[in-house]
Amino acid sequence: MTHPVFSSGRSDPGFATKLQIAAVLARQAQGAGAVFRAVVADSAYGDQDGFRGELAAAGLPFVMALKRRRGTWAYGPDAHTPVDAARELTWHSPDAPGDWTAVTRTFRDGHTTIW
Repeated sequence: MTHPVFSSGRSDPGFATKLQIAAVLARQAQGAGAVFRAVVADSAYGDQDGFRGELAAAGLPFVMALKRRRGTWAYGPDAHTPVDAARELTWHSPDAPGDWTAVTRTFRDGHTTIW
């Protein structure tokens, strides 16, 4: 079903995806003087090469979550997926975590857990 404003659907020249709109808005905000520490996106958007490319081309810093099996560009022997990166770290036990660093997570209700 097409939206009444875009009678030609996705082929309408005025149509833009949420990701395209987000990239344009980020560039416009930057042009208006907004300072970004980072544009952040979950894995639904982080997996979109075009979106990351738009942000990189605009010189905007970004942090994107990736699905655990989603690879990304890296030098030859370097880890290409989050799973690969995790497997490169040594782990012995909670008392001897090796390369891992404990993180305290605080939940909305105020309780914390150490991961």
